[in-house]
Amino acid sequence: MVADGGDVPGREGEEIAAGTVLYKVLWEGWPPEIATWEEEDQVPCGEVDFVADYEAALEAEEEDDDEDDEEGEGEDAMEA
Repeated sequence: MVADGGDVPGREGEEIAAGTVLYKVLWEGWPPEIATWEEEDQVPCGEVDFVADYEAALEAEEEDDDEDDEEGEGEDAMEA
């Protein structure tokens, strides 16, 4: 989520600058409804950089989607 300068769910009343990237954190041992929106430097990673892993997975997914789009365009051209 990218903050728009307004209230962030669960962080109402806090001033979070517009454009700040927030990650939804599901806390181990707690139910999903207790999840919070945190800035990258507030995501506890320990030995695993969850944010970097998440960003890499998003990038890989976008690359796969781009490849699928390119393949689909060629098939459409052949049908025409």
